[in-house]
Amino acid sequence: MKFQKTWIFLVLLGLLWHGSYAQKTPKSREAALKRCATVEYMQQLRARYPSFPSDEAFEQWLAPRLRSLEEAKKKGVYKKATYTIPVVVHVIHNGENIGSGTNLPYAQIESQIRVLNEDFNRTNADAVNTPADFQPVAGSISIEFKLATRDPDGLPLAEPGVHRVDRNAMGWSTPPFSDSYVESVIKPATIWDPNLYLNIWVLDLAGGLLGYAQFPESTLDGLPSSGESASTDGVVIWHKAFGSNYDAAGNPVNPAYDLLSAYDRGRTTTHEVGHFLGLRHIWGDGDCSKDDFVSDTPLADGDNATSSPCTYPGRNSCNEGTNDLPDMFQNYMDYSNDVCMNLFTQGQMSRMETVLQNSPRRKELLSSPAADPLPIYASFQVDKQSGCAPLTVVLTDQSGVDSGEPPISSWTWNFDLTDVGGTLSPASSATGAGPHTITFDPTALGPGSYTYEVELVVDNGSKTASFKRNITVVVPSAPQALPIVDNFESGTLTAGNGTTEVWQVSSNSPDGGWAFTSTAYEGSQALWVNNFDADFSGKKVELVSPYFSLSGASKPQLRFYVAYAPYSSNFYDGLEVVLLSDCGATETVLYTKEGTSLATAPATTLLFTPTAGQWREEIVDLSAYVGQSDLRLAIRNKGGYGNALYLDAVKLYDAQVNADISLSASRGKSPFTVTISDASRVEAGQPAINSWSWDFNATSEQNVGITPYVTANTAGPHTITYEVQSTTAGLHTVQVKLTVSNGNYSDSKTVPITIEVPLNAPQDLSVSSGGVPRVVVSWTYPNDNGAEGFRVERSEDGQTFTMVGATALDELSYTDETVLLGKTYYYRVYAYNDTKQIQSDYTAVQEVSVSEFVTGTAPQQQEAVQVYPNPGKGIFTVTLPQAQQARLRMLNQLGQEVWRGSMQGKHQVLALTLPRGVYFLQIQTNERLETMRLVVE
Repeated sequence: MKFQKTWIFLVLLGLLWHGSYAQKTPKSREAALKRCATVEYMQQLRARYPSFPSDEAFEQWLAPRLRSLEEAKKKGVYKKATYTIPVVVHVIHNGENIGSGTNLPYAQIESQIRVLNEDFNRTNADAVNTPADFQPVAGSISIEFKLATRDPDGLPLAEPGVHRVDRNAMGWSTPPFSDSYVESVIKPATIWDPNLYLNIWVLDLAGGLLGYAQFPESTLDGLPSSGESASTDGVVIWHKAFGSNYDAAGNPVNPAYDLLSAYDRGRTTTHEVGHFLGLRHIWGDGDCSKDDFVSDTPLADGDNATSSPCTYPGRNSCNEGTNDLPDMFQNYMDYSNDVCMNLFTQGQMSRMETVLQNSPRRKELLSSPAADPLPIYASFQVDKQSGCAPLTVVLTDQSGVDSGEPPISSWTWNFDLTDVGGTLSPASSATGAGPHTITFDPTALGPGSYTYEVELVVDNGSKTASFKRNITVVVPSAPQALPIVDNFESGTLTAGNGTTEVWQVSSNSPDGGWAFTSTAYEGSQALWVNNFDADFSGKKVELVSPYFSLSGASKPQLRFYVAYAPYSSNFYDGLEVVLLSDCGATETVLYTKEGTSLATAPATTLLFTPTAGQWREEIVDLSAYVGQSDLRLAIRNKGGYGNALYLDAVKLYDAQVNADISLSASRGKSPFTVTISDASRVEAGQPAINSWSWDFNATSEQNVGITPYVTANTAGPHTITYEVQSTTAGLHTVQVKLTVSNGNYSDSKTVPITIEVPLNAPQDLSVSSGGVPRVVVSWTYPNDNGAEGFRVERSEDGQTFTMVGATALDELSYTDETVLLGKTYYYRVYAYNDTKQIQSDYTAVQEVSVSEFVTGTAPQQQEAVQVYPNPGKGIFTVTLPQAQQARLRMLNQLGQEVWRGSMQGKHQVLALTLPRGVYFLQIQTNERLETMRLVVE
């Protein structure tokens, strides 16, 4: 329902500024890095959940508990605890092999857990670098971060503590990911119970962010209901700042991991886990008057981005009087480079212990069994999990026992536990540890996708354990010959994975989305996804082509038409074309666009319905894959709760001949005469085109007369006149289709021509100013043929006009109260119909001068209302002559409302997220209505 989006949109205008920052792509990632976004993230979280406790409330809750712990330590009655925290690392990757790109190697993940344990227990090799001034307060905690041994179902993890997620299989957007996308899509889909696991997400993070964390909560009344905040609880780290290129002794590892040099010792994760356990930045995120609520960290007026050689002392930004110390840039909660960080303080350790003992979800972690050792466990790895038949897979045993248990003595394998059938070579079962190489071949079962469940049972004489994995083997359908053309005229859309000769909704897309629409580029039907009313964020919504082969092709291309308009800069969608090879086991992104780059029309807060001129042809080159077979294409909607996305005229073909049409104009008023020319081309080495077939009314529009003819079979050019047989205003689309051939190849192209029956224009325009700073504009409209209303435009030079107002169809006058005394203005009026996207001609321009000779005094508000800066980039201040209540309303140049709000007092700051352009801000007080022209840069 769109009212939900409107509410979210208004919240985003004023609060979620950081989300837009995080989507920027700086020219240099390293130059624009932001070490930590936890503070901004917590602001967003509190905006999302108003009942979430403030910083002040949390500190009031924590303070007495912290005092109790510190007093117990001073009296020597505190029993030191050992804390164990199970960790799961969600590796969000882009389909790479393990160890490549964003799919980090396991050893790199292990290195990060080692660093966490060293830094929190102060066993880090560089602890010796802590300055003598800070050695007395350096602290440690008896804590062990352990990679989880079992998943949420209690089953053993093949890679302890690691959950690898292919964003392609999830239907997610192309990375890098904005923090808002991580929060709304990735986290809720992947999080493991935060009462049992410390969740760490490692991914390609946008906006120059290295990481952020969710701060702990209190046990105060009024926390977010239903545990909403639990679905996002954890730590997020950029994949190039996770892990360490140095071993436990501080020596470089070889080969090094792909980490940014300034952040290659794992201290970003140490910093964010510090936040997760309740630590604040050492400067308290303010000046010298702000505190981090830890007594043994010196005050600072901001962060220190200290880099090698980490010279001490650095700056001393705050004077604390006696025993004043310089800034503690070595603290993990500062912003220094990794090489300069080496300590937490005792006060910070006490604070984290207090959180661990009292905070919801933090204290529950301490009793989690997720990292407990398994007496005996079964596990195995496979070198591939899917592919075309016959598929050969190597299965490698990774089973084991805990210390003190007898070793495993038997292994029993079943490679087809659910009796799929087909041929399994050398056999469908085996014994022994292996590795075992098995070929799965369900070819005899016919085209389709077959899932084999493989089970391993191990035994050590006293205990047994089992483990299962799935292997998916595809028997592809016979490849379709090129060209493969689908105009979606059939009226049926089946589910499948390339098993017919037409495009299908993928059976791997349970979320639906694609449907038929009568709004088409050519013919009478197209496909669309209604992102306007349905939120498909993070959901897999795709079309798949039939299987095809590029053997023998020379210049294969995919061609299609798309139409799209975003809802706003915060709500927009995307489109992606992916090549599926190896029967879907390998995905290659060929085309991706989103937001304004995908848009074929301006953003609109109304449900988008494209006109004939708001479609764009897209061509995707497939030449790099010539010779390959068992291929499919997937066209994926990347939902963002934005607006409707349309797709039509999909064609996969060998583009040796390309039909094309040139028009002298694509839109005109009836009767409309247009010159239509052949613009087709052939590839080098091909014979010239020798056959042309024109259809100047390919969809047989019944109410349009066409002269001198409807079809032709010569190259042309052809001059055709189109005349609509109706006086009712509106747009009429006629499609011109050309089919060409050179004897070897043929191709077709369709283009639309829009013929307009215009609205009747207003008449008898008059303007007057009766000795006061206002102008009355009036007109007549004797013959309405479909208008919705009128718009009034004004100019100060008689050349450049902007809209100043709009009226309903039965209102034939408008009073402009935004004029100034002593100035001359020019006015014109036209009728409009936004539904049909048409307007009338303008009236004749009328001139009026506003007299300077007035009795009385102009109202104070007329002189004193101000909006500044103007032009501006989205942040504007409204100033009234006196404190009062006012209603605010923003209109675009079409007179459509795009924002509304209110103010109380004399000043109000507006934080607006609107596309660049000219707007009109209406300010309504009890006395009058003021309209200000506003420019958003």
